Amino acid sequence: MPKIGRFKNEASKQAYESIYRELEGTWPVPSTQLDVPTSFGTTHVRRSGTGTETPIVLLHAVGANCLQWHIVIEDLCRDRVVYALDTIGTAGRSVQTAPLTGESDFATWVGEVLNELGVDRVHLVGYSHGAWHAVLVSCA
Repeated sequence: MPKIGRFKNEASKQAYESIYRELEGTWPVPSTQLDVPTSFGTTHVRRSGTGTETPIVLLHAVGANCLQWHIVIEDLCRDRVVYALDTIGTAGRSVQTAPLTGESDFATWVGEVLNELGVDRVHLVGYSHGAWHAVLVSCA
């Protein structure tokens, strides 16, 4: 049976959140944080940059969160908006409320996030498992 990702208990959630807040200090550019509703739960998104070039959506590796992109975000957001997502069902600030039952659900999830953000054309960039999610979206 598909599972819903969550912390084991409140203490582990608080410990993770404390480290997450520390890591936020590594983000080198101004950003806005958004919580985007989807049918799978609320997706946490960090929006950085301005400009008219095609936006970029960043999908992180398993075991990471959107803050993994702190090393490259400054270059990526020079002339465009960049959205870094905390993948639903993994550690991060996204809150999963419904299971992802297969590969097509990941494509649906990303599509719902993009729809809520009001963007219809983006460059998807993924690292490791995030790259797999990008492939699933491109094939949907």
